[in-house]
Amino acid sequence: MLKKQLIFLSFFVFSICWITALKGQNIITPFTIKWNVPVEVNISEGEFFKYLNFDDARYYENDEFTPYFSKVIKIEGNPSSLSAQLQSPKFIAMESNELQWFNSLHLLRESIDVRADIGLSRGESFAIVTLLPFRINPENGQIEKLLSGEIYLNYSQSFEKEVLSSNFTNNSVLSSGNWFKIKIDRTGIFKVTYDQLAGMGMNVNSLKSANIRVFGNGGGTLPESNSAPRFDDLQETAIEVFDGGDGIFNQGDYFVFYGIGPDVWNFVPILFRFAHKKNLYDDWAYYFITVDKGTGKRVAAQPPSTLTANYISTSISDYTFHELDEVNLIKSGREWYGETFDLINTYDYNFSFPNLKKDVQQHIKIRTYAKSILTSSFVANINDNDQLVISIGGTPDNPEGLYAKEGVGELKFYVTNDKINVGLKYNKPATNAVGWLDYIELNVTRENIFTGGQMAFRDVWSKDYEKVTEFQLRNVNSGVTIWEVTDRHNVTSIQAALSGNMMSFTLPTEESVREFIAFDGTEYYDVQPVGPVANQNLHAISNIDYVIVTHPDFLPEALRLAGFHTSYSDLNTYVVTPDLIYNEFSSGSMDPTAIRDMMRMLYERGKTGKKPRYLLLFGDASYDPKERLSNNTNFIHTFQSVNSDHYVYSYATDDYFGFLDPNEGTGDNQMLDVGIGRFVVRTLQEAKMAVDKTIHYATFSENYGPWRNVVTFVADDENQNIHLKQAEQLAVYVDTTYKNYNVDKIYIDAYFQESTTGGARYPSVNKAINTRIEKGTLIINYTGHGGELGWAHERILENADINSWKNYNKLAVFITATCEFARYDDPGRISAGEYVFLNPSGGGIALFTTSRLTYGSHNLSLIAGIYKYAFEQNVQEFYSMGDLLRIAKLESPDYLNDRKYILLGDPALKIAHPYYNIETTHINQRPINENNEPDTLKALSTVTVSGRITDEFNNAVSDFNGVLNITVFDKETEVTTLGQDPGSYPKSFMLRKNTLFNGRTEVINGTFTFSFIVPKDIAYQYGFGKISYYADDGDNDASGFYDNIVVGGYDTTAKMDNKGPEIKLYMNDTTFVNGGITNENPILLALVFDESGINTVGNSIGHDITAILDGNSDNPFLLNDFYQADLRGFQSGRVRYPFYNLTPGKHEIKFKIWDVFNNSSESFIEFEVISQDNMVIEGVRNYPNPVTDYTYFVFNHNKADSELEITLDIFDLSGRNVVTLKQFDTSTSFTINPIYWDGTNGNGMFLRKGIYIYRIIAKDNAGKIASGSNKLVILK
Repeated sequence: MLKKQLIFLSFFVFSICWITALKGQNIITPFTIKWNVPVEVNISEGEFFKYLNFDDARYYENDEFTPYFSKVIKIEGNPSSLSAQLQSPKFIAMESNELQWFNSLHLLRESIDVRADIGLSRGESFAIVTLLPFRINPENGQIEKLLSGEIYLNYSQSFEKEVLSSNFTNNSVLSSGNWFKIKIDRTGIFKVTYDQLAGMGMNVNSLKSANIRVFGNGGGTLPESNSAPRFDDLQETAIEVFDGGDGIFNQGDYFVFYGIGPDVWNFVPILFRFAHKKNLYDDWAYYFITVDKGTGKRVAAQPPSTLTANYISTSISDYTFHELDEVNLIKSGREWYGETFDLINTYDYNFSFPNLKKDVQQHIKIRTYAKSILTSSFVANINDNDQLVISIGGTPDNPEGLYAKEGVGELKFYVTNDKINVGLKYNKPATNAVGWLDYIELNVTRENIFTGGQMAFRDVWSKDYEKVTEFQLRNVNSGVTIWEVTDRHNVTSIQAALSGNMMSFTLPTEESVREFIAFDGTEYYDVQPVGPVANQNLHAISNIDYVIVTHPDFLPEALRLAGFHTSYSDLNTYVVTPDLIYNEFSSGSMDPTAIRDMMRMLYERGKTGKKPRYLLLFGDASYDPKERLSNNTNFIHTFQSVNSDHYVYSYATDDYFGFLDPNEGTGDNQMLDVGIGRFVVRTLQEAKMAVDKTIHYATFSENYGPWRNVVTFVADDENQNIHLKQAEQLAVYVDTTYKNYNVDKIYIDAYFQESTTGGARYPSVNKAINTRIEKGTLIINYTGHGGELGWAHERILENADINSWKNYNKLAVFITATCEFARYDDPGRISAGEYVFLNPSGGGIALFTTSRLTYGSHNLSLIAGIYKYAFEQNVQEFYSMGDLLRIAKLESPDYLNDRKYILLGDPALKIAHPYYNIETTHINQRPINENNEPDTLKALSTVTVSGRITDEFNNAVSDFNGVLNITVFDKETEVTTLGQDPGSYPKSFMLRKNTLFNGRTEVINGTFTFSFIVPKDIAYQYGFGKISYYADDGDNDASGFYDNIVVGGYDTTAKMDNKGPEIKLYMNDTTFVNGGITNENPILLALVFDESGINTVGNSIGHDITAILDGNSDNPFLLNDFYQADLRGFQSGRVRYPFYNLTPGKHEIKFKIWDVFNNSSESFIEFEVISQDNMVIEGVRNYPNPVTDYTYFVFNHNKADSELEITLDIFDLSGRNVVTLKQFDTSTSFTINPIYWDGTNGNGMFLRKGIYIYRIIAKDNAGKIASGSNKLVILK
């Protein structure tokens, strides 16, 4: 038997220790199936189909519209066997409208079969139970659907877990010595010369021939199944050296070796022929040369067998293929196709084999694709004698379904000469029909005649039970050598017998088709040098918590992120580039499985609690792994599905790198073992931005704020309100389970829809989303239609919106249940989801989002799984975002849908939940306890509240000294949607949107007290309100709530107030002068004061805080949510409201505000917008002027938040420059920070009395310049 140096990463080659005694156990799990109305899918205008659906239904690619019930059940221990049964089932007859769309009657039986598989994740076991929830009633023959039942699991397990011993080597051969990398593009015998070694930089002086060694595993892609055999690290390949016999490798010497190219052929025993496998990821195979690691492996002599031959091989089994990978039909999936049959619908392909046998049938296989609504066909004419017709059924034009159909044809035929000419024609049934050729594959039989140079040969008919074969090769002489290359690393030289012009040798052939190559030394293939390889040793690493795989371009930033997590997160972090992984795990070839295999090594080696937890893929991806596309973005591989023709069943996923258990790698029931995220960056600048945002989010106190208490749900319209229902289900769960958080709802059908030339739009929804992002929200969740360009058919979120966000200190976590919002592997387009992550001024810190089409009904279970753990703690810590998605996928039954969900962001980063808790201790000096009756907040009553900061054990945090933000809410309000589309209908939901008080107070030694007056505008009916708290002390933050308060009624004893609030208006900050200049995005700043406090409720029409721009009273800006009371009181506060994209020119704002007694005041401010495309300064001045000891220079400009380079020149009246000052200024204001001058010149001498002229020049980052001048007087 041939010896192979392979590691078998499967159950049966690990060292396994079992305790033979088994313990039987069972679990009974009840379940209920909630059936929904059939889901409608639009194919085209006026054409649709429906499919049956229930909550958490699972669908399979080969039966795409039949819903299966699936449940994941955790099993204690280590099960060795598992079975499942359905108990106590309850059924109901299917209705006629359901039967109309049910296409799987052939699958039904009178009873339901239950499939149970064992899944593994991080040492835990799970039962994955699947069943088809339909049956034929044995009594009346009706088709019924399952409503409920019990899953009865029975399993056996050993008393002890099996012990797995990894076969990964402890050190790579690349860990020492000098190494040089070469590449080859085909399979055969390659020659490496003295001059080539010297040209690579190798020291060839007095080089001993015996020390030349070649390592490499040849081409082909790695097996995806973890249990399939593969080579671990680089294996040595036998070589033969030609050095003249002196043992020294000199000028003119060379060595040869047998190399496997990138594309390989695999024998298919049942067909007795070969199938080619084109390398998906690399057009080269790689080998490594070293000369300083001792004596190398040489081609050994192999004597012939002494057994008597019972089969004589006089034929050669040969093959070839034609396959051009030029077109990816839907920009998804791993398969690429060749020639396009459209305007040109006929192509000719010519093949030639020497000495084809004329009396043996040859075999051709052709794989094609066609996109046509009608049946079409390919016709192949072989040598104008034989015809192969490939018929392909029609494909409906469905943007959510199958794009094109496959057509495969095979034919056996005879030849009359050594040429095989194939004429392939596509018969177009319609002008818009298009066809593609995938490949032509030929398996032929040749005479056993050597053709010179080098020639590979084998005989498929030699393999059989107890066969001993005599191989014969004709047309040879004594100069011909035959190598056996069946074992690519242990090539042997056959000691064949030469008789006349024929060589023969005998070998047993019962186990495999043995491979040989004959050569006469006249034709070797050339290698291509790649370059020296530095020492590396990934095989030596272990006990890593966090792996960052980064493109070399981003290595500095990846190392910075790793350093952060090492110190801040206490994670043992390792950074590695893909080329290092490829060198050790895929013999230098690009192959995503190499990344997965490295993670497997770390996972298998990791001790309990020290297995890798996170993987970050630091770089963008592409559906093109071979650089066929211009401006490709294949920085770090992603994993593409086999399916490449169906919009729903084709996908890209990063989950593949986290399937690390022995039974995983392929199949449906795989479970993630690590949390995985990706930074979709393409430049070093973007990489720096991503790391900056991550560190800023995790550590900087500027991020603190009550926005961390907000969770926002956005829901699309139509589809029978399914998106609203799903969003409402999640919102109610968060609102009732985690009351520290305040739920905001933006359900688009609750806003007025407008008709435009571009279709229906919801401009108020765009505004609401943008406003919420700017105000801040911990999480924003979207449920509905979407795509690469944004959310909803009405474009409620577009790239322009995303790129305008400036919420750097309030970065949101995005959770989207929509289609391909973050399609991250298309080099031709940056998706909207990617823009959210890449926004350098804000956007999102991370996205739980989709990369391909999904059906909304399938998304809810995964999203619900995220929320199940998003607000919970694990060992007194919140879950990281990588863990949240991993655990949610463990519990989700829909394998296909889950693969499309990705995390854009750092998987080790945690959502910024407040750290401490806040509790209410007193209301109006009355202590709070569980038995208290609720306090009542009446209109115009004065309320005083006290409380404290506590830790997770409810202990007071007495060293907490900071600021408390308070929001007091009125009762929930019932909101009803408008039903503005055919697929929408009015639906009511509850929203706590009216604010009674929004203020701040100090927290001193962990305690606080604040007061406020309840506005007159409350709804007087009684109902429960809520106090929401958020506090921070610069180092930590805290949140809490109190909802045992009733809001309603009226305080008849309240002291009356008839005076409206005092108002001072500015733009951006208090340095602004009325009538001054701004840019297109100024901020209105209103400082207000009132003895009784400001009304922010907005219950009564006309009592909102408003701003009217340029007299447009039909579209006022509502500013209630932008009011913030000042510290230490409720009487004064401020409103900061950002305007966006104002037109250049003069503008006026009318500002109106009300106090809690409904007294109002108005104020006006004027300003001029100057486009940021221009640089303008005005109001150049200095103060004090005249100057006696010092002065300050200031001016107004239109470049707030931009860095300006400022030059100040002072001239005397003769024009002589006496002083020059330079400085850089960045201000949030439209007035620069004052420039100080002490009146002296460059020599420190105070200028003489007199009049001077000064000029200020300002230059922005774009190089635009503006200037202004004035005069000053020196009196000293």
